[in-house]
Amino acid sequence: MTPDEFLDAFQEKKTSFNSTIGNGIPKILHQTWKTREILPMHESYAQSWKLCLDESWIRVLWTHEDMESVVEKEAPYMLNIWKNFGKWIERVDSFRYVLLKRYGGVYVDLDIECLRAPILPKDGDCGVVLSESPYHRVQNSVMASKPNNVFWDEVIKLVMTRADERKQRKTTFAENLIPFLQKKVPVHNSTGVSLLYSAYADSKSYICKLPCKNWEGRCDACTSSLSKCNPNNATLDKISETLPMFTVHHGTQSWMRDARLADHRLLLIW
Repeated sequence: MTPDEFLDAFQEKKTSFNSTIGNGIPKILHQTWKTREILPMHESYAQSWKLCLDESWIRVLWTHEDMESVVEKEAPYMLNIWKNFGKWIERVDSFRYVLLKRYGGVYVDLDIECLRAPILPKDGDCGVVLSESPYHRVQNSVMASKPNNVFWDEVIKLVMTRADERKQRKTTFAENLIPFLQKKVPVHNSTGVSLLYSAYADSKSYICKLPCKNWEGRCDACTSSLSKCNPNNATLDKISETLPMFTVHHGTQSWMRDARLADHRLLLIW
């Protein structure tokens, strides 16, 4: 289903969005890429989701072209910040949070390969599910949520706060003279995994983590002891030994090739 078809169906309720995988999380698979033409290295992974998921699922690939109108409609308070991000991946990261806030469903990166149909925690209080990283934190490669969960308000608020802090930071004379010297905030901290982990650690929402060994596939660093940073975190290590492996995260890091919105804008003034 294209994004336009999805939005029309959602607006006019042409399609039933009542089918869930439990905990009120609808059977919608969201993925994002620059255009409709995904990289050859990702084609087999995308195909794996077609094989894993039955016909009750809705699959949507969102492109850069689709994102601004969704942010403008669903999070207009963030639009100026969103448009002023220096890198597309920052726009994409924050778009995903808006997407899950409004529509719910399951988001997966394009370099995630599906091995078998996912089984999420059967916990009525678990309205948000995040994947565990090999370092016992959470990451944004696999995320699931019921619509309108307050956790995404917390994440979006943190995105905006950090953007404002970066904007208000005073630059030195040398940095103004030579823009290349200006300190760059890593994407992980502005919109990515570090920001998500900070929101998760501070949240009072009830959040489940998907055990790394069942969802990551590259978990030499994983042990059965999960982070206890969030007192409301649902510890799932008890089921990690009994559940099979559902997905493999191949870690192609294609987002790192995104560069800046204006790749050739930086000029050194000598």
